[in-house]
Amino acid sequence: MLISMTKLKVLLVTLVVTIAGLGGFFGLRWYKDYFGTTVILKPGLPPAPKDYAALHKDEVALKGVTEEFKVKYQKSFDEAVQKITEHPDSFLAWMDLAFVKNVFGDYEGARDIWIYAGELSPSQARSHQNLAFLYFDHYKDYKKAELEYLTAIEKEPAIISSYEDLAALYRFNFEGRKGESYQMLEQGFQKNRESGGVELLAQAGVWAMQDGEIDTAIAYYEEFLKIDPQDPTVLQDLAQLKAMKTKKAQ
Repeated sequence: MLISMTKLKVLLVTLVVTIAGLGGFFGLRWYKDYFGTTVILKPGLPPAPKDYAALHKDEVALKGVTEEFKVKYQKSFDEAVQKITEHPDSFLAWMDLAFVKNVFGDYEGARDIWIYAGELSPSQARSHQNLAFLYFDHYKDYKKAELEYLTAIEKEPAIISSYEDLAALYRFNFEGRKGESYQMLEQGFQKNRESGGVELLAQAGVWAMQDGEIDTAIAYYEEFLKIDPQDPTVLQDLAQLKAMKTKKAQ
């Protein structure tokens, strides 16, 4: 019986390979993979989630949502599916599809498509940012969220929000890792000093001020003002901090 089952598996794998070859030769749009969990929409593309065209609505997530809203996003969903049917390698169409799934509470579907989008376009960070927020907000899996934010930063270090979101994750959702939140903001600033990264210093200053770290907050704000010396909010906070320091010294 063991030998016959082994032969059967060999025959099945051979059949799948043969079908794959025929799909490429005759231009078939897709065929199921051996395990039945994914489909190949076009030869040369990674296997996509099999039920990508299905929308599993969560009535809890949609509670209070207007019919007009539902109709609008159902249309967006249908358009994304049609776009993928015509152009299965369209990264933007897959991102649109995942976004609508997430809106309707189809979180697993959105997750699977964002994972697939990362395989379809390995150099971009957007799918990893979306996955990170999904793991953080819905699944409460902060470790996976952290890994996705780190991947997003590695892929596109110029996206400021990745540093800010990961810093907030360290500060508010990981016990004993508050110090890493400052490190992440500083890292983002250093990598984006000339392209908006200075805002990360302002955030670091606010947090240090909230933590009662007056000297640290002053240092962050003074560094900020070297780049943007006229920011009224930072100037006001810095003056307040220096007054607090003087009062404390008396």
